[in-house]
Amino acid sequence: MKKIFSKISTLFLCLLPLSSYAEEIAVSSDPWDQALTAVLHIMTGATATTVGAIALAGTGYLFLRGRIDVMRLLAIVAGLGLIFGAPHLAQLLQHAGGQ
Repeated sequence: MKKIFSKISTLFLCLLPLSSYAEEIAVSSDPWDQALTAVLHIMTGATATTVGAIALAGTGYLFLRGRIDVMRLLAIVAGLGLIFGAPHLAQLLQHAGGQ
């Protein structure tokens, strides 16, 4: 089971950047801004959201079967929350620092 999960998750991670190139990148004259915006879209785009939902559902099933402890479950949930909440958190910190 571990080998199958490992192979499937590796496949998802390999295909994740490919689908994100279809997303529109914000127009900017700064090449660093364009590159970092592309990375942000890869990490928080639609494909990443789908992979995160699958990971969370898989973790939930493992928890229900008693194969994963509560601390690991909470770590996965917190990690997903930080990944997908990072743009909002950065924006909140930017506005708080400017006032």
